[in-house]
Amino acid sequence: METQDIIFVFIAVIFIFAVIRQVLYWSWLWQLKEYRLDRMRAHFQDIGAKSVFLALIGYLPLRHGRIPKFTLKSALIIFFSFLAGIAILLLAIQNFLPSAFSDFSEILSDKKFFTENKFLFIFLIIGYLAMTIIVFCFVAVLNGASAIFKKRTINKARVKMAKFPNLKVIGITGSYGKSTTKEILAEILSKKFKTLKTPANINTAIGIAQLILDKLDESYEIFVVEMGAYKIGEIREICEIVKPKIGIITGINEQHLALFGSLKNTVKAKFELFDCLTENGLAILNIGDKNVQAGLEERKDAKASAKLYSVDAKSDVYATDIAIKSQSVYFKLISGVDIFEFKVNLAGKHNISNALAAIIAANQVGIGWEEISRILQRIRQLSHALKISPGPNGSDLFDDTYNSNPDGVLADLDYLKNQKGRKVVVMSSLIELGSAGNQVHKKIGKEISKIARRLIFLDKYYFSDIESGIKENDDSGIEIKYGKNPKNAAEYMKEELRSGDKVLFIGRKAGKVLELLTRSTKAQG
Repeated sequence: METQDIIFVFIAVIFIFAVIRQVLYWSWLWQLKEYRLDRMRAHFQDIGAKSVFLALIGYLPLRHGRIPKFTLKSALIIFFSFLAGIAILLLAIQNFLPSAFSDFSEILSDKKFFTENKFLFIFLIIGYLAMTIIVFCFVAVLNGASAIFKKRTINKARVKMAKFPNLKVIGITGSYGKSTTKEILAEILSKKFKTLKTPANINTAIGIAQLILDKLDESYEIFVVEMGAYKIGEIREICEIVKPKIGIITGINEQHLALFGSLKNTVKAKFELFDCLTENGLAILNIGDKNVQAGLEERKDAKASAKLYSVDAKSDVYATDIAIKSQSVYFKLISGVDIFEFKVNLAGKHNISNALAAIIAANQVGIGWEEISRILQRIRQLSHALKISPGPNGSDLFDDTYNSNPDGVLADLDYLKNQKGRKVVVMSSLIELGSAGNQVHKKIGKEISKIARRLIFLDKYYFSDIESGIKENDDSGIEIKYGKNPKNAAEYMKEELRSGDKVLFIGRKAGKVLELLTRSTKAQG
């Protein structure tokens, strides 16, 4: 093989490598955003113009090298996109063959090679940058095919649901608390009824429809359905499949505001669950949430009845005499003239609200207050709830990495405030908050400054707002560390943490640091 052929093979290998990284990165990002254009747009709004530019010119794909989870859809996108990259390379070979040079040193020293083959390099660079558009095109094509499959699956699920007229369906939605409420409710109900619940991260129409087709049969008595949404109409679509008899709205905030467009739209979307309940249906509403209050006030002529609950404020059902322990909460439930005592083995006052919603729903389907109280005392750690585990050097690690909404973060900070020892917060920015993003992060920064000795922030987005909120507290004395590398953050913390430190991990990026620390602690133990 001649020298110029070796050089060209080298260039081809570099191009293929770069294309693979580009295809994997964009396939991963589209998969992360559920192949939704609205979520991708919100992502670009979050990361800012500079990062968008770096991503489009290929800097971020080459730097991060993200890999999507293997599914049929992701595999097809990667396969066809890579074939398109190979086609670009073959076109370059056909139209821009390199000039001949005698040896390697001549190629490196003579500018003629690069000038005579400039169109080859330009073509390959454009082809590499075009991979972003090529991946998008295949996503769009497969989304069209997926829409047909989705429609057929949902129709089949509707037909199957009609075969179970006696099945009690309880729908749960809200900007926060819905997963924990679902888990508490399903645990209570399963002690008396054959209960099916939606698994973790399954809260869309297609996911719920597939669950119905795969799992639901005549043996089930109750179906607990978590309902998520990114725009108006999506919860209504789920309701048309499952026909809920009871609906729970846990609370509404700025979560996914970038997708809904306004808080008013978010309220409207969440209250589709209320609107879809029949005349004999019951809505269980967290009236302690001002946005839930606003939604209810607009529905004075609703067909369904409503039972209101709150923490510390009088309503149909409310909690009082609250006591917060390290990994449990105690309270008295007031319902009319009835008073019952409850203990829930979950950390944080915010879980009282989640428990109340679940308790009311369980009572409505026939379980007495006292029996629910006994069941709750036997329930231990639930998924998606705040978990506590030992960390390096005698520290305690508080895991709320599933959490990514403003109220949840503030609730975590309120819980951390009452813990003894030096406090450390590890978190990344919250996403899809739209116009509320700056103010929300500033508020979080201010709250962190009141309780924490150290903050480790894991990405640059909204870092300036967090910092601005911290600076409002002149007496904070907090130490701020910024870094995107989870490994470096974990190594730093292993050295800095000491006995009695309480470390709160918020958001999925913080989960990577927590995983490394937990693994290290187990190895030491």
